[in-house]
Amino acid sequence: MRYATKSLALAEQLGDRLTQALILNNVGSIYSNLNDIANAEHSLKQAKAIFEQINFKQGYASCLNNLGTVFRNLKKYDSAEFYFQKSARIRIEIEDESGLAINYENLGDLSSDLGDNKKALEYYQKSLHIAETKSLFVEVVNVSLKTGKLLMFFNKKEEAHKVLDRALRIAKEKKTI
Repeated sequence: MRYATKSLALAEQLGDRLTQALILNNVGSIYSNLNDIANAEHSLKQAKAIFEQINFKQGYASCLNNLGTVFRNLKKYDSAEFYFQKSARIRIEIEDESGLAINYENLGDLSSDLGDNKKALEYYQKSLHIAETKSLFVEVVNVSLKTGKLLMFFNKKEEAHKVLDRALRIAKEKKTI
């Protein structure tokens, strides 16, 4: 965080609004991972305002997705869904498929939290399709694990084994395990 603070101060000094927003978005995500929700929300809302001012839609969509994660962690599911869906709409508009794969995974996680496993599986399968198409191997492995778990829940064991075996093979090939 010390380096992020120094980088942010330098970006502010230089008047580099894009770098400021990118740093604030990353800092907000870090705070979220540390469960420091107040600072996460503050940083992300600052980033969101800058992205909106400079009309950088990819950063704006990323920031909205990160805000969705914050609200999901707070169990404010309506707010989380609002931000995830808004982010997804922007990513569709700007054809950011890699980001959309992450949105769909997050919407799957949210649906799972809410007990709607059928909807969660649909989102995971959308995410997995994009991740495979774009060769996002880490995302393929992560979403395959979630997909396999839900396929087992729905008693689709053969399909689950295929998905999970493929994830294991990719993880070994890419040395992610």
